[in-house]
Formats: sequence, structure tokens, C-alpha cells
Amino acid sequence: MAKTKLDRLLKKQEQMPRPDRYASKKQLAEYDALVREIDLELDAYQKRNPKEFKAQGGTTKFPDLNKDGKVTKADILKGRGVPGFGHGGAMCSPRKEAAGAMTMPTRNATRRNS
Repeated sequence: MAKTKLDRLLKKQEQMPRPDRYASKKQLAEYDALVREIDLELDAYQKRNPKEFKAQGGTTKFPDLNKDGKVTKADILKGRGVPGFGHGGAMCSPRKEAAGAMTMPTRNATRRNS
């Protein structure tokens, strides 16, 4: 079985003890250099094999709760039970809701001319 450079680097990282706060500067520098080399090799591996890192399947795992044909942030918030998203529409702040407001106030239709 042929070993890749990434496999060799990961094996070396497993064998090298992770430096603690009492480690020397040399040990820290060696470990940091190894981690940087692993990151570079992993990036190169991902570019060579992009299909390995793509999500498998094509179906959405979250249901379309508001029946608009797409899974959107509103579906996720509705699924989490966030108040104000159960029936759609904008959510009012809890303080205003406690004071009796049911919806967000709309913006004034008139503008001041300055």
C-alpha cells in the first residue's frame, strides 16, 4: 500500500508529543512547522480530489416547513420554535410583546424633507 506524504505527516504528528506550556521554543517551532506542513498538504490533497470533500447525496435533510419549495432560514427558525415564525411574519421584541404589541411597528410612510 503506497503511503502519501499526508499519511506520513499525520503519522509523524501522532508520534510527536504535543508540546505543553513547559516545552522549549525548539519543540514549539518543530510542532508548528509540522502543523503548517500538514495544512498545506491537506489543502493540496483537497484540490487534487475535490469529489471526496463534497457533500454526499442531494436531498435536503431539513423539511420545508413553510411550504415555499425551498429550505430557508425561516424554515429552520420555525423548526426551532422561535416565536414569531410559527405563523410567518416579523417577530416583535419580547418587551414590546409583554406590553401588548402583536406585530412590529411599520416605518413611517412620510419622510421629513431636510
